[in-house]
Amino acid sequence: MAVLMLTACAPYAPGSLVTAPGGANYGNAFTAGCVDVAVNMACDGETHGGAVIAVVDVGNRCDHGAPLDFTALAVFDGAGPGAEPMVVFDPRAEITAGRIAPHAHAQERIEFDPITADLDPPGMVCVRARAMFDAGSREALCFAAASPGECPTRLARRAPW
Repeated sequence: MAVLMLTACAPYAPGSLVTAPGGANYGNAFTAGCVDVAVNMACDGETHGGAVIAVVDVGNRCDHGAPLDFTALAVFDGAGPGAEPMVVFDPRAEITAGRIAPHAHAQERIEFDPITADLDPPGMVCVRARAMFDAGSREALCFAAASPGECPTRLARRAPW
């Protein structure tokens, strides 16, 4: 779960989360001020009934700590106006706003559960990760399942909604 100060043992190589070898940008990544962010989705044995895990990698490219607010991370079951917000699984209230140390890299895995009981993961989820840095951001990264009943891990689109 997210902690107040994220630190890392090895220094972060600026741009490595957002730019592929050869210079192309990864579609599931963005830069917000000093922080590079990459988002992926997972479903594994730790989750239950329709839950998904937002896997968020952050890397600080600056010489000073940078703020980030994991409490603002939002995941939606579906895309567009009919999308249902999913509920963060945080039984010990560990997810907080905090700072990432200079040149640090960290990964957080945060589970989101559907509002209604469902045995299968959603066919598409959209993640508002930029909201961790800009509370008013409506940009979302949307991930789709390859086939019904599978985990939505394939980046489908970036969507402002």
